[in-house]
Amino acid sequence: SNLMDIGRIKVNQSNFDGALDDFSRAVALLQEYDPLNHSELAIGLEWMASIWNQKQCYRRTTGYLQQCSFIQEASLSPKHVSVAKTLSILAQVHRKSFLTRS
Repeated sequence: SNLMDIGRIKVNQSNFDGALDDFSRAVALLQEYDPLNHSELAIGLEWMASIWNQKQCYRRTTGYLQQCSFIQEASLSPKHVSVAKTLSILAQVHRKSFLTRS
């Protein structure tokens, strides 16, 4: 989607707050008007999780990754590489979150 393209450009420009706005709007529009477009929804959520991870806001990162994982598990084979990748990233974020609390 155009909003996601703009969001990616803003990430490349280190405009993370602006990118979050664009990805949030893109995901909201997809959820409302194209809820079966699972791949685009998951991509938008992955980008949002990545930005929150860079900001070290691990609780928000985890929330977006869990949403992404839920969508992927509902629409893909459990052995699909995207499912494994998201679960791996989620485990890494949980580890970072735990280590920063210690």
